[in-house]
Amino acid sequence: MAKKQSISKLKKRLDTLVSQYVRRSRIEQDGLVPCFTCGIRKPWKEIQNGHFMSRIHINTRFDIAANGNCQPQCYRCNINLSGNQWNYARKLNERFGKGTAEEIEARSKIVLKLSAIEYKEKIKEINELLKLLTD
Repeated sequence: MAKKQSISKLKKRLDTLVSQYVRRSRIEQDGLVPCFTCGIRKPWKEIQNGHFMSRIHINTRFDIAANGNCQPQCYRCNINLSGNQWNYARKLNERFGKGTAEEIEARSKIVLKLSAIEYKEKIKEINELLKLLTD
């Protein structure tokens, strides 16, 4: 009988996959990924998965849409500047339309609790998307 995986381990696995997907899906023709907030360009392994709304908000934590909560960020913007929130909001609205940042913020406030089955489904979905990037 297979050992049951804890929610925390499933969440950690999904975080890892989402991070890989967000960073790898934004690779440009020269092989580099631009930081969403400052524009510096780095290899995907040197870029982080930044979140406009904090990861504590499960409803937007794994939002990988092009106009979503998760965007590539350099270490300086994501860590040293605590997400560079003002610029992040400005860039979201500039690139994806006025009100995008506010919409993400509103969605983040909706309480969501995922079951182990839902985490496993999301893990499967992201794995499929990652496979498409390597094919």
